[in-house]
Parts: sequence; C-alpha cells; structure tokens
Amino acid sequence: MKHAAIGRLKGHIQDLPANLQSFTPESLQEPRVPGKWSRIQIVGHLVDSATRNLIRFQEVQFHPAPYRLTPYPQEDLVQANFYQEASKEDLLSLWAALNQQIVFVLEQLPEEALKWSMDIGEGEIKDMDFWIEDYVGHLEHHLQQIFE
Repeated sequence: MKHAAIGRLKGHIQDLPANLQSFTPESLQEPRVPGKWSRIQIVGHLVDSATRNLIRFQEVQFHPAPYRLTPYPQEDLVQANFYQEASKEDLLSLWAALNQQIVFVLEQLPEEALKWSMDIGEGEIKDMDFWIEDYVGHLEHHLQQIFE
C-alpha cells in the first residue's frame, strides 16, 4: 500500500496548486456551507495535518512501540493560524514543502517499517502501512470538499 499512497500524494502535490488557480480569492474564502470551513481554511487544515503527520512519521522511528498518536485541536488550529486571512500562495507553498518532506521520509523507510505499530486511540493498534494510507485518504477527502 505504501508505494501506491506515496504515488497518489506526489500527484496531489503537483495538482493542487494548479487546480486552485481556477478559484477567485472570494470563492476561496467563502464557507462552502454555513458554519463550515472555507476552501482556504481546508487548505490550512491540510497544512496542520501535514505538520502533525510529518512529526509522527519521524518519531515512530525512535519512540517505543506502539507509537501513540495524539489528537490535535483541529478547529482551534484553523482559527489560531488565521487561515481565513492567509495568502493562498503562502499556504500552498508550505503545504507542498511539508508533503515533499513526508514523501522523502516515507521513501527512505525500509519495507519492515510498514509493520511498525501505532496506537491511534482507545488502544486501537494499526501499523505504519495503515497510517500512510489513512493520511493520504484524509487528504483526498478534503480535496473533494475543496472541489465540490
């Protein structure tokens, strides 16, 4: 699974900046649905997700098993980072750079790393292969929201 997910992630790194060019600044800042994030806030959330997951993909290599995933306050971070007011170009650059580093780290891992265990909460243990696929699937879920 790792290789397919990494390939999809590489494609999204290439495609997202170009695909967002069709949106006006106003349409990026307009909430998709009242009370939900705007498209630019979703991009900001994806920056937060990439930041957290880069750390996870690094730390799993040297923390005792199973590596414990800690939740993060998604709503609070979107507000605290002022993503609604952020520059599309700056956010996309940051998002792309973080994901390029994730790709680099994941490609360096040996095949046996796919079996490293991660506690994803409430004692549920998954392996690294699951988490890589979950990260890319989460990204794809939010990309669908941006472009619907």
